[in-house]
Amino acid sequence: MLRFFTVVSIVLLASGCAILGPKSINPGEFQRVSIPMNANPPTEAQLAGDRIKVVVFQTENKAELAKKLNIGEAATGAIEGYIAESAELIDRSVASKLKNEIMLVEVKGSGSWDGPSVADYAVMSSLSLAKSSSKFREAYTYTDKKGKSHYVGPRCSYSADVAGMLKVYKLPSLTLIDGIKISGGKTESEDVRANYWFSRSSRCNNSDERTSGLLQKAASNAIDRERTTLQNHFSPKGYITERRGGKGGDIFKISLGSINGADKGLSVEIHREEMVVNPLTKKSESEVIPLGIAEITDQVEDHYSWIFIGDKEGANKLMLGDTVTILFKTSLFEKMANFTKQ
Repeated sequence: MLRFFTVVSIVLLASGCAILGPKSINPGEFQRVSIPMNANPPTEAQLAGDRIKVVVFQTENKAELAKKLNIGEAATGAIEGYIAESAELIDRSVASKLKNEIMLVEVKGSGSWDGPSVADYAVMSSLSLAKSSSKFREAYTYTDKKGKSHYVGPRCSYSADVAGMLKVYKLPSLTLIDGIKISGGKTESEDVRANYWFSRSSRCNNSDERTSGLLQKAASNAIDRERTTLQNHFSPKGYITERRGGKGGDIFKISLGSINGADKGLSVEIHREEMVVNPLTKKSESEVIPLGIAEITDQVEDHYSWIFIGDKEGANKLMLGDTVTILFKTSLFEKMANFTKQ
């Protein structure tokens, strides 16, 4: 049965040139090519492509209004939603002691986890600011250029803002690998004429229900704005496993498929991990060498995909076992939308 695979266009960082591959190809039309092995090839377990395990703890409501209306749940849900796209979520109820240990590390500044191995990473978050306001605008009339009079009814505008911190810890060392400041807002408005039940003294609907709804949306927006930063900490990792040559270029098979989070339009980063000797300590350490950035197109299989390279020199630089990771980016639409979430 003829099968189609993911095609990826690659941009080689070394040459600075963009090599755009075809939208789709048939790997059967390419011939196998000999390719050298990376000096540090992946292990069998790494090739199996097990998903990263992450435990996300409930967002702490430090701000009084956030605590009163339990706004943290919205932030927690947004965090879990994005991480679940590429990693395995671990039930936080089995890691309560881990949370206490992390909180102790935040106070002491150091520590480690010697309990059960439940996850590879832990995510903690908090909301230190939560505020809302409303503004009433009186009705008014105006006359257009034709002399016709128009009536504009009274209107209420509402706004909510939140701010806080999101922290990512590596386990079991409990090393803080990133502290991300989060902030977001939400605004709404409505015609007061449709709400006669409002109190005449307030004129706007400042109920807990409306305030909670606005703040929850603001909290979700705050996480949305940091989506790519968060997701790139848990990027699925794959490896180059085969090379084939054909007319117009070469294709490389990589161990990233839909089961690992590969999808149309996502970018991938190709790099090599080499062992080098530190000139000061004289000890061997790992060094990451970037090789290129690629974009997944419209064909994705469960466990693997292909990248296309039209430049022979660039193709010859790649080896079996070179690492490929999904690189999450903010789309132009998201960048525009984020202006309304500040």
